Amino acid sequence: MARNFHTSANIAYYLAWLPLTGLVDVLLILQGIGVVPALIVGFSFSLPMAVVGGSARYMCRVLPLRRDRLLQVLPPLGGVTFLISGTWTGLFVIISRALAWLPPGDLMDIAGFLFLVSALSIDFSLVFHYLMIAMEEAQEARQRAEEAKVLSREAELRALRAQLNPHFLFNSLNSVAALTATDPAAAREMVLRMSSFFRSTLAAGRQEVFTLGEELALLRNYLDIEQVRFGERLVVREEVDASLHSLKWPPLLLQPLVENAVKHGVSPSADPVTVDIRALRDGEAAVIRVCNGRDPEARSTGGTGIGLSSSRERLSRFFGDAATMTVEAEDRMFCVTIRIDMEKLK
Repeated sequence: MARNFHTSANIAYYLAWLPLTGLVDVLLILQGIGVVPALIVGFSFSLPMAVVGGSARYMCRVLPLRRDRLLQVLPPLGGVTFLISGTWTGLFVIISRALAWLPPGDLMDIAGFLFLVSALSIDFSLVFHYLMIAMEEAQEARQRAEEAKVLSREAELRALRAQLNPHFLFNSLNSVAALTATDPAAAREMVLRMSSFFRSTLAAGRQEVFTLGEELALLRNYLDIEQVRFGERLVVREEVDASLHSLKWPPLLLQPLVENAVKHGVSPSADPVTVDIRALRDGEAAVIRVCNGRDPEARSTGGTGIGLSSSRERLSRFFGDAATMTVEAEDRMFCVTIRIDMEKLK
């Protein structure tokens, strides 16, 4: 990408000299110099000036323009402009006298004109390269921001995978161990579900975009495993509008919400608790809702709210202002509602 940018900038720079060369030729002809000498001078002017001006890129890098350094940078730039313009004009005077192109009076008038043009040309080269450097730095900054975004996403997904309740694995393995003695077929089925769940979770961590249907399938697998552990204490209710299955979705956004529902709703309760997952349309909006009942007298399992805040931040980054997340906490019910304005996604 950087090489393409440099190539495009160099092409644009040298192309900019073509109209300038033509302008010098026309002005020299108007000053009274012949057509052939004007073309020779114009070519002799533009080629070395373009090359010298091209090297101004390195000077611009050595002397970057900063508001607090202008007084230190401008004098050297002015000195270089004067030196190059004076050298080129002096060469023009020497060659013109040797070839007797113009009378001495006309020669000095044109020499003054060429000194001014060459000074402006050097200034053009400096301004051009300062602008190119600024654009290059902005492009590099955008690239670094994109790389940081990718790294942040990868770190976030790794953190999400790490947030999968470690007790989920241990408890599931304990359930498998208990089932091997009483129901080997069920134990084998549970191991297969666990394998599928962790494989899907790892695959989700490598994706930038999921679909809501893929997320819901992952949640069903998770809840099927937890169903073996909690038995009748876990009641799962799901209602999904099939048209929302293809909705683009950030991977593992709902996973921590459902885990919280199991951890804080089902685990501390001795009675059956319903985990309700809904994804329905409300006009032009998609409404995704995760609710769980809870026993107000059960001992609290604690929690820092990191899962909710992380989900809210990821939702905002993915959907922007098209999505909102609200939390309703009552004595016997806890709900997280995500509302996505589908019109804003078009």
